[in-house]
Amino acid sequence: MSSATSRPVSSEFLFEEDFLRKLEYLVVVARKIFAGRIRAQRRTKRFGSGVQFADYRSYVQGDDFRYVDWNAYVRFEHLFLKLFEEEEDLHI
Repeated sequence: MSSATSRPVSSEFLFEEDFLRKLEYLVVVARKIFAGRIRAQRRTKRFGSGVQFADYRSYVQGDDFRYVDWNAYVRFEHLFLKLFEEEEDLHI
């Protein structure tokens, strides 16, 4: 039968306070840099006015004429609207 022996808790810390403060600052800076690198690099499931082409859909009254694919209209004699993927910033 082994008995659990308790070790005395030392009042000394493993690292100095100055080192821990600098380490904490480094963590904050690293998170900011990482968040800045991945901003606007994620595409959403929503369609909108982004730059990445996603799909076509039939034109409905009230849609913006700027997104009508006129080349497709000439070929198919039907109005099609270009859809684009929106990009959004990630919030960490």
